[in-house]
Amino acid sequence: MTKMTIDIPDERYKSLKHSAVELGVSIKDYVLDALNLKEEIMIRDDGVVRRLRPATIKALKESRSGKKLKSFKSVEALMRDLNN
Repeated sequence: MTKMTIDIPDERYKSLKHSAVELGVSIKDYVLDALNLKEEIMIRDDGVVRRLRPATIKALKESRSGKKLKSFKSVEALMRDLNN
């Protein structure tokens, strides 16, 4: 496991600590949970927040890794694949 240090404003640290205490978890666990949740949500340009479906999360992770990428010769071929 890698150790990481970040600098944050004192007031933000106090807020994180307070939130963690309220939930009965360590600051480390609170931040890690928030980071994991960040992978499951999407904030659109218009400010709408959506929780992503598990299949979408999996597809995003696969695309970021470069594995199992598909290519299509046309939009119609892509749409046929998506609808199947």
